Amino acid sequence: MGRAETFRSVAACLGQLAAAAVVTLASIVDGPVDLLLRTAGWLGIPVWTAEGVLRLMGLLVAAHLVVGARETARQHWRRRQHLERVPGPPPPVRLDQHDADREILRSMIRVSRTYPAPAIRLFGQILLDPARYQVRITDEVQQVEECLRVAVSTMFSAGPEDLLGLREETLLGRSSASDPEHPAPLPRTGATAENNGGGRRTSLSGRASALLTRQSRRHDRRTEPEDAEGPSGPPGDDGAGDRGAAGPASDQSRVMLIPMILSTKGAMLDNIETFDRAGDPVPFLSQENARGVVAHVLRQLFWETFGEAVHAADERRRDAVLFALLRLVFQADRISVADADAYFDRNVAPIRDSADATDLRRLRGVCSFLVRNYVVIAEVPPPDGYAWILRYTKTMPVYGRAASSHGRRRVRLGLAPNTFVVPLNLPFTTTSYHFRMRAGPNTYVKVHSVQSARSGASVDQNAIRAMSKHAYLRVRRRQALPYAHLYARRFDTCRDPADLVMEVVFDEVPPGALGLTSWLAALSAAVITLLALLVPDNNGDRISGDVLTFLLAISPVAATFVGYSMEKLRRSSLTTFAGLVTTGATSLVAALLYVQPSPGWLLAHPTVPLLGEVRVNLGVFAVGLIGGLVATYLFFRLRDELHHYVGLLRDVEYPSPDRRGEPG
Repeated sequence: MGRAETFRSVAACLGQLAAAAVVTLASIVDGPVDLLLRTAGWLGIPVWTAEGVLRLMGLLVAAHLVVGARETARQHWRRRQHLERVPGPPPPVRLDQHDADREILRSMIRVSRTYPAPAIRLFGQILLDPARYQVRITDEVQQVEECLRVAVSTMFSAGPEDLLGLREETLLGRSSASDPEHPAPLPRTGATAENNGGGRRTSLSGRASALLTRQSRRHDRRTEPEDAEGPSGPPGDDGAGDRGAAGPASDQSRVMLIPMILSTKGAMLDNIETFDRAGDPVPFLSQENARGVVAHVLRQLFWETFGEAVHAADERRRDAVLFALLRLVFQADRISVADADAYFDRNVAPIRDSADATDLRRLRGVCSFLVRNYVVIAEVPPPDGYAWILRYTKTMPVYGRAASSHGRRRVRLGLAPNTFVVPLNLPFTTTSYHFRMRAGPNTYVKVHSVQSARSGASVDQNAIRAMSKHAYLRVRRRQALPYAHLYARRFDTCRDPADLVMEVVFDEVPPGALGLTSWLAALSAAVITLLALLVPDNNGDRISGDVLTFLLAISPVAATFVGYSMEKLRRSSLTTFAGLVTTGATSLVAALLYVQPSPGWLLAHPTVPLLGEVRVNLGVFAVGLIGGLVATYLFFRLRDELHHYVGLLRDVEYPSPDRRGEPG
């Protein structure tokens, strides 16, 4: 925006405001109205009717000018912000069938040449049955300025049979993926495949591996030389956190692929950092390699569902169905579950009869999930034992700040949020889940509830038991703690996981700023009332400015004692903030009324015991009375807060162990 356009916008806004001020003044002052009333008298219109109409029309014109000035200022503000420069949401990248299949195939080839088969197999088992391997998740949230910093620590545990392949590869110093002509065997979700009702086992080195080998050779014949970049990947590959080209066989073998984060497609993950137990950074796979690993898992699950083809025609038909499902999963658009299921049923229809109903339903559920979510995969070394811990941190916004009228008022007044809404998704992927959150200093947990994300209804123990009879949920409640703690167990047994959120409400430990505000409001009201009863007889002369200085000093003193730090004032309640504002307003109004000569009708001469007849300024007395009412309300609110907090402390009991029956 140029200076000339800025000058025109500012001049137009100021001109409209000046015109509104002139019209308002002309409507209120009698002089301009009298001139117009003479014209009305000539026309035979009654004077009182013409006067009312003229004043009303003038005020309406002034209001119209003010609205026009506001609109001019708003448009000027929007032009100055350059909001149109925002790129907006990215359009979906749609590839034709041939290009999409080539991208998927290239990812699978790259993964086969880079990672050993046991690593891909273990990844598939963790992805499809997370609760079996994720034994404990700790979710710690901390407020950092206007956002939340989330630290998630996951403890994994695997059996000897899960890590046996990785350790054998490491000891032998070889990798089954080192030969490009013989890619790695497909991952196998062994525990799930054995218990899926059908009992079908698929050979890892048969048709499943032959598919990738056959497609790889077709791809090598079709692809131009500059596109065949080999293990290092195509030009422009981001390679963030990747191992890149396949190194020595011993280096390839000493890795595990772990599904670290499951996130909704289209959602950005802010400030993601991954660490191992020692705090060292953990790399994660690029989008292309992650797509290849997931494609291997889906391919294995597909063959476990439909078995091996007997005839060449059946083999080609199943290959086409497989790649149709892979295109569904890896498309950039996030489609609905209904559309994904319809696409699945339509493409699987030619070979549906060869699959067990339970296996088919499981495959469709996995595809529906991956259509709407993507996986962030971490590459870590195998543990020395059978358990390992991984951590990641991310930043997330404070959800729901303006969802309620209470939250919107805090935002408009510049107060820090005290209500936090956190999604509750991780308990459904583990057997044990802990959530912890701390707010600022001198605060405690007032309310910690679990709600439905869609309806906002509170979730009680009956609703949890309805989800699963094994599910267990407990919240630290009624203990006046400075942190929130939620513990959930066996939510992985819920057949239909609910969309839940947690709402944590922190409040200031009483008396805090509310107590100081209450006492200062009472002091201000007492001083104003005392001054109203001590009006000197000065024959209309103005009173000394010392009184004005004293009254106006009450509000800054209150702000100094209550908000000795701006951060403490921002964390206070709306009641505390309103009490401070009211204390300052009553002090200012009382000072203005006191220093001005009061008309006779504002002065009273009541007789007070022990004082005799006194002069009372009724205006100042009314302001003091209002201040006293505000102070009384603040003390009522303070008493309720103190009673609630002390009651919480009284309910806290020391957890002494029950030693009855203990062996002597």
